[in-house]
Amino acid sequence: MTATLIPTDNVNYIQASAIALINVTRTTPIITWSNPADIIYGTKLSDTQLDASASDPITGVTVPETFIYNPSLGTVLSVGTHTLNTTFTPAILQTILQHSQVFQSM
Repeated sequence: MTATLIPTDNVNYIQASAIALINVTRTTPIITWSNPADIIYGTKLSDTQLDASASDPITGVTVPETFIYNPSLGTVLSVGTHTLNTTFTPAILQTILQHSQVFQSM
């Protein structure tokens, strides 16, 4: 960034400039994903369970994204406890860091 002073008093002052450097880093989004309710055997994983969202930590605005879930949409889980995880990939990789979140379902 450059700032230039153009004085109105040209008798006592001359024009001067200064340069400043600023490093703008990417932000880590806030992932919102509540533990899903228990499901009964035979129920396919759906958007009800796989419903994470991401928002900008400064503005709170929803970030355009892709979530990759494991296990994926439509999977029928066996009886027992399972770990659900997601990897968030922002639509604008230059400004937001990729982020992952894991939940264990009972």
